[in-house]
Amino acid sequence: MKLVPIIASSIAVLVSTLSSFHVWTHDPLGKGLAGYDFSTPEAACKSRLQINANQDFRASLELQELTASQKFDENIETLSVHKEVNSRGQKLLFISYNNNGRSTYEVQGFEKKADSGMWFPKYVSSYSVKQYDPGLAEEMDSWKALSDESSAMATFSEVVKQLGEK
Repeated sequence: MKLVPIIASSIAVLVSTLSSFHVWTHDPLGKGLAGYDFSTPEAACKSRLQINANQDFRASLELQELTASQKFDENIETLSVHKEVNSRGQKLLFISYNNNGRSTYEVQGFEKKADSGMWFPKYVSSYSVKQYDPGLAEEMDSWKALSDESSAMATFSEVVKQLGEK
């Protein structure tokens, strides 16, 4: 009978020691990219799924930094909002920005969340807008087509420049 308190206290000390070890060795942000395999396309696919499943914030940030470092700087520096339209409780922004030196034209939708008062991206297609506002849908398509024209002109200019160098 006198052994029960000794055994119980020993178990408590062991559990608290293990808990302390876990707290000191566990990283709440995750293990980072070093803990995943990106050596083959299949391994990379599996690793990306594991990163999401593990909610590995550190790995997500490291991956984002590797894949999009300079792209976002250029996008932000050249971003221009040309028009804002109200459409069924959403705001549609007609924007342009440079992406790898080429002008890109997009229409991005935003929706205000009542509980937070914050605006969040909301996908709005010209096809869905066409159901209730065909004119706006046509305007959206025309705006996006400017990217295609800009890209075609840039490609044409590059070909002409290359031909001139020969």
